Amino acid sequence: MGKLNKFENVDVFASLEAILKQNTGFYQSDFDIDKKIIAEKAASPDPADKTLLWLSRPSGTYCFRECDVFISDTAPHNTWRFYKEQSRDPILAYAVELTGVQDGKITGNLYELDYEKH
Repeated sequence: MGKLNKFENVDVFASLEAILKQNTGFYQSDFDIDKKIIAEKAASPDPADKTLLWLSRPSGTYCFRECDVFISDTAPHNTWRFYKEQSRDPILAYAVELTGVQDGKITGNLYELDYEKH
């Protein structure tokens, strides 16, 4: 894999939706759940809520707090690992760093992850 993409100071919803449209053909409504999670975390004062992991697969998306993905035997941890270990789906995965709200839009930085290595 070449250099991983990095998008700084972007409209998080618009950026993730563009990735979703490229990679997720079915269950795009999962993104409505992701948007609720992202909006809730953007409004939270807890710094742990500001870094999320998001993945897009052909049949849906997932969004989790990064710290939850690294706790063994949690639903986020098991889900994150499942698609690498049990599926051949092409996965696009991003770390989402929420930085604020600008003109009513949630802003942040997106860092593409090497899902296989992550």
